[in-house]
Amino acid sequence: MNIRLINKFTYILLGFFIGGMPISSAGFDRTTDSMSRVLLLQKTDTARLRIMNLFAESQIDRNTDYAISLATEALLLAQQKNYPEKIGKSLNILSWAFYRKGDYTKAFDYGIKGLKQNEKINNIPQLAVSYRNVGSVYNSQADYKLSITYFQKDLELHKKVLDPIGIGRALNNLAFTHFKAGYIDSAKLFIQRALTHNSYIEDPYLLAFTFRNFGEIYEHENKLDSAFIFYNKAIKAAKLSNNLFLVQGSLFRKGRLLTTMQNYTEAMIALHEARDVALVLGSKSGQSQIYRQLAIVLEKIGDFKEAYKAQSAYVNIHDTLFEERSRSKLNQLYVNFEAEKKEAEIQLLNKEKRLHKIRLHNQLLLVIVLMFLTVFATTIIVIIWRKNKFKKKVNAELSVQKSILEESSVLKDKIFSIISHDLRSPIASLSAVLPLLDRNSLDEEVFNTIKKNISKQLSSLNFTLDNLLLWAKTQWKGSTPPNTISFAIAGTIENNIELLTPIAANKKIMLTATIDPDIHVWADKQQIDIIIRNLILNAIKFTNEKGLVVVNAKEMDEIVCITISDNGVGMTVDQLANLFQFKTHFTTPGTQKEKGTGLGLLLCKEYALLNNGDISLQTEPGEGTIVSLTLPKLRN
Repeated sequence: MNIRLINKFTYILLGFFIGGMPISSAGFDRTTDSMSRVLLLQKTDTARLRIMNLFAESQIDRNTDYAISLATEALLLAQQKNYPEKIGKSLNILSWAFYRKGDYTKAFDYGIKGLKQNEKINNIPQLAVSYRNVGSVYNSQADYKLSITYFQKDLELHKKVLDPIGIGRALNNLAFTHFKAGYIDSAKLFIQRALTHNSYIEDPYLLAFTFRNFGEIYEHENKLDSAFIFYNKAIKAAKLSNNLFLVQGSLFRKGRLLTTMQNYTEAMIALHEARDVALVLGSKSGQSQIYRQLAIVLEKIGDFKEAYKAQSAYVNIHDTLFEERSRSKLNQLYVNFEAEKKEAEIQLLNKEKRLHKIRLHNQLLLVIVLMFLTVFATTIIVIIWRKNKFKKKVNAELSVQKSILEESSVLKDKIFSIISHDLRSPIASLSAVLPLLDRNSLDEEVFNTIKKNISKQLSSLNFTLDNLLLWAKTQWKGSTPPNTISFAIAGTIENNIELLTPIAANKKIMLTATIDPDIHVWADKQQIDIIIRNLILNAIKFTNEKGLVVVNAKEMDEIVCITISDNGVGMTVDQLANLFQFKTHFTTPGTQKEKGTGLGLLLCKEYALLNNGDISLQTEPGEGTIVSLTLPKLRN
């Protein structure tokens, strides 16, 4: 349903909701008798006031005196019953009714009272109407600046409450006032917005007002034919809306235009029709304008007698004592209202200053409190931070000590394990064999075999004991800085090959080395000797009989890479991952059940790192192992 249909049925629906009979739109011409019958059916004062204001508002542009009478009665009842909203509504109706009559003093008086009342109770829709009423009075007195200010407030509030009728009316008023003020471009802007808006909601009253504004602009620009078309549209729409005030105003402007176009006959017809409507409305301002224009037309056609009568009527209406007195009172009302506004603004400003001082005082207190709290909080945070820092430091130290203790415990267990198994077992074996070693009781072959085994065990025991002592020394006393020198690696490798060849020969393993005698490394010669001996011995240990162990060395940029390769049993990925970890380090028997402590590789790794080198392995189960030892060539 569009806006026009909603407006059409408003009065019918209100009749149902307020508890009385349905009020038809056709029957809302509202004679006093019909009005009385409707009021008798209302059960509450609120419903009666609603109906009275509704009737009064509908009659403003049809029977203004009746509208004033009804709104006055409604105002008295609302004041007696203390209904603030109804008081504001009745004051607005009275303001507009007196404006239509041309009694601007009363219109302004009621308008200001309505504005104050609606502002006090924050009744936004009625406050917007109050702004419109006051703006209209300022407009009638040619105070266009103030008029535009109030009409703009009217537009903003109607937008706030989403009232399309109020928005359309405010746009029309702004266009009309800008035109009268001479702001033609602004008037065109507002009238175009009004046409778009009012065409959409299809309200005949608003469209009549819009068409009348267009006619005035075109008349001002001397586009008389266009002005004539729009004045006719305005008259048609005004009659459709049954708004006699708009009918009168549009007919008057048409008569004025026809006078300019020198069509005096048609001008007389339009002006007489406008006069009749103005007499019905009791609009003195309208009558004054019309009689003045009639005098001009009658003078143009040479009817000086009638022209004199029309001019006399104009003078009588315009110059009555009532008009003069009203204008004087209106000026006084302006002065009083503006003085009240300024006083209110001063009071508001003083109040704002006091509030500002209070706010500043409160803000200062708040800042002081916040500063105190900030300092306090900062102090607490610093104390907590320092405690936490100390706690973390203690915890870190305890953690280090715990780690050292754990490592010491593991070291102790490891050493006792070595002493218990890897040293005790060979010694026990020797203790058992030595008493049997009697050359007179053993043949030569058995004696040589036992001797060979004892020699092998003693060699292994000696090597194990050396590793144990060296490794234990590094663990307990810390690593001794290496005594680094530049030396040929070939000699160290060859010495170890010569030393370990008999052990390899026992397993029929071929042990070879091809080393360039010019290759030099920068390291501790004794520590490197221990590394190479352990790595070669380890390769022999895990190589099967008739296997092969090869030692090579080559230069690579700033390092020398020494490799010990074998085709022995190799290692799994898990074994390789745990190889150089002290806590997870392990040892496995050799291919001929050779025993070891597992410390040799740990010692090799530590010595390699001390000499700025490293050890890495490439291995696969059953495919053998390649151990790579890297050492620097030059001083670091």
